Amino acid sequence: TTVIVGSQISGQIVEILVDYNSEVKTGQILARMNADQIRARLDGARADLAQARAARSVLDAQLEKSRADAARAAAVADDMRAQLEKSTTQLTDADKTLARQNDLGAHGIVSVAALQAARTQRDTAKAQRDSALAQIESAKAQMASLVADQKMIAAQMLSADAQMLQRGAFMRQIEVDLANTDIRSPVDGVVVQRNVELG
Repeated sequence: TTVIVGSQISGQIVEILVDYNSEVKTGQILARMNADQIRARLDGARADLAQARAARSVLDAQLEKSRADAARAAAVADDMRAQLEKSTTQLTDADKTLARQNDLGAHGIVSVAALQAARTQRDTAKAQRDSALAQIESAKAQMASLVADQKMIAAQMLSADAQMLQRGAFMRQIEVDLANTDIRSPVDGVVVQRNVELG
């Protein structure tokens, strides 16, 4: 049986290890092709894959940071709700005090200064309540923004995973090409003809 042995890739022959009438075994290297360019491509593919993995790690870190920021915003919102309850209670109390002072002021029993102090206390409590409401809304908006960021990061992570798979497949193809620079005998036998020369 005659078996024609060829190369799966094109390139320059840099080493011929057998000649006419040489006995060969299955898997024995018969010749080698120049692999410098393929090795350089493989190094580039490995670097691309490492870069894709690093980009994926950055996305992991961004997601963790976004989750921590969301937890912090939720804690701020909880704190502001407690502040709202406190300021609402203070406003209710200030409203009652002001109403009493107004009644007393109508009968001339309380001074103008005491009435002004009650009005100021009520206005301050109202401002504190309004501030707490605004901060709660701000914290809610921040949490919504962080949730949107997390969804965007999750989509970017899927894209990064796909890039890693693609770059890994490309690297494996180059590794196959590199392995194919060694031309091996597919069978045990004797070399009867050689159609290549060095270079």
